[in-house]
Amino acid sequence: MFTEKQQPLTGFQFEADLGDKRSALVKPDDAELVVVETNISFAHRELTTAVDPMVVGAFNVYYNGCTCGQVYENNCAHYLSNAFMRQHWPVTFPAGAAKCPHGRMIRAKEMLDWLRNSFNPQFKQNHNGINYGYWFVYQEASNGQGHVCIHRHQGGFDWRGTGDYPAWPVQWHYYY
Repeated sequence: MFTEKQQPLTGFQFEADLGDKRSALVKPDDAELVVVETNISFAHRELTTAVDPMVVGAFNVYYNGCTCGQVYENNCAHYLSNAFMRQHWPVTFPAGAAKCPHGRMIRAKEMLDWLRNSFNPQFKQNHNGINYGYWFVYQEASNGQGHVCIHRHQGGFDWRGTGDYPAWPVQWHYYY
């Protein structure tokens, strides 16, 4: 629901509450820019696909495998990066990253670095207070072993990946 604006806007507008009070305004070049304060509230499930279709798409097409058919000792990043590639987004993984024969990343920490540095995510140190959206999750065991998966919070909780380890001490959640 949109609140009353301080001034009328000209041209096309789109604003969305992303949970952290950010809003966006899109307008034609010839329109006057007007600063507005908004208090917008949408059901997050309706907004999620507009916020980050890449993570949502990876969640939806994920399966425990890769098009290359190769199996490694730890496959979380391998299979998750395969899901990112399968949804037909123009995904480019870093040249120096370890990859399978079909170019999918195979190391959790490298995948974390790629997603964290390629986009501008919202970050949560742990799972507390998360009740909406699709989150890329990096988990790390006390021995330093990294793991990646995707969490979905939409009227309940679900995940995609080779596992989910909520008891591990590192639980970094990234929302795009």
